[in-house]
Amino acid sequence: YAIRDAKVGGVEVKKDNFMAISRGKILATCSNCVQTALNAVENIEDLDDLCICTVFYGKDLSLSDRKIFEDEFCERFPDITLNVYHGEQEVYGILIALE
Repeated sequence: YAIRDAKVGGVEVKKDNFMAISRGKILATCSNCVQTALNAVENIEDLDDLCICTVFYGKDLSLSDRKIFEDEFCERFPDITLNVYHGEQEVYGILIALE
């Protein structure tokens, strides 16, 4: 999450907001980790060409947030297969790989 307010690459980021970054570009930012991740997927270029999403949940992401992510992901992206793993990473709440 952001440690201070900033503007990066034309994107305004507020202190304590989560950020989703891909290839050095901020794809999404907001105060909710799950919504940030979902919005980031939505902002991926060539999303229509992708068919598999692998998600690794961090150790601090709650079970309820995991369920919300999975339910919303399947609703918003019905053509993408979702694979979920409990990565238990310390820093990142959600790591996403799309192919």
